[in-house]
Amino acid sequence: MADGRAGVRTLIRDRFVVGVVAGVIALIGVVAFYYPIQLGDYDPWGMQIPCGTAVAPDADQAVEADMYTANPPPRATASGPTQYAAQCNRAVWIRRGWAVPLTLAGLALVAVVALGRWPQPRYAVTRD
Repeated sequence: MADGRAGVRTLIRDRFVVGVVAGVIALIGVVAFYYPIQLGDYDPWGMQIPCGTAVAPDADQAVEADMYTANPPPRATASGPTQYAAQCNRAVWIRRGWAVPLTLAGLALVAVVALGRWPQPRYAVTRD
C-alpha cells in the first residue's frame, strides 16, 4: 500500500508545471508590451503605418498621413480624409487591454505557486 509519497510527488510536479505555464503566460504578456504595433493600412507614400509599442506609442507617421490626406497637394490623388491616428490609438489600447491582464494573471499565478505551502508527506506513526 502506498504511504502517500506518490501523491505528494504528483502534486509537486503538477505545481511545477503550473508555475512554468504561468511564467510563460506572463512572459507572453511582457513581450506583447514591447512588440511593435502596425496598422494593416499603408500611408500615401506606400509605407505600412507603425504605431509604436504598448509601452511607448508613436503615432507620428499616422498623424502625418492624416494631415496629407486631409490637405493633399494640388496634383495628388487622395482618397479623402483618413483616421490613421485614431486607429493607432485604438490598436495600442487593444494591445494594452489584453497584455496587462495576461501579464498580471501570469505573475499572480506564479506568486501563488511559489509562495504557497508545499505539501508535507504524511507518514504513518507506528508504536511498538
